[in-house]
Amino acid sequence: ISDADTWALSSYDTALQLDPNNPYLYMQEGNVNYLSKQFATAQTKLEKSVALNPNYSNALYSLGLVYDATGHKDKAIEQFTKVQQLNPKDTTISKILANLKAGLPALQSPTPPTETPPANSSMGETSTPAEENTAPTKK
Repeated sequence: ISDADTWALSSYDTALQLDPNNPYLYMQEGNVNYLSKQFATAQTKLEKSVALNPNYSNALYSLGLVYDATGHKDKAIEQFTKVQQLNPKDTTISKILANLKAGLPALQSPTPPTETPPANSSMGETSTPAEENTAPTKK
């Protein structure tokens, strides 16, 4: 854990002493733990945040990521399904759910094709870089 993480966690702990029922503080603390790969602690903090506010989308989202990182795909799907219900216009949640249901990490991006296009050398033609970088013109 870095010095910045230690400072952030200490600050959130101090803030929680002043406001022990603040779901935002628990979520932020959980996020710091998640990014530091302290998944068990992150889960505890995020579950507390969600217990305080069951419709807190950001906490549900982060908790879904923790469940995904710890191999609890069903629990991750449950959290992201709640996020989707609360935010029906957010198209990224559908992609996350599709990844999870396919057994992939929640935030995995589609893999770009690995094939390279064939070279334009069948007739001995070559193009110059200037020709390759010109945009098509409208007619």
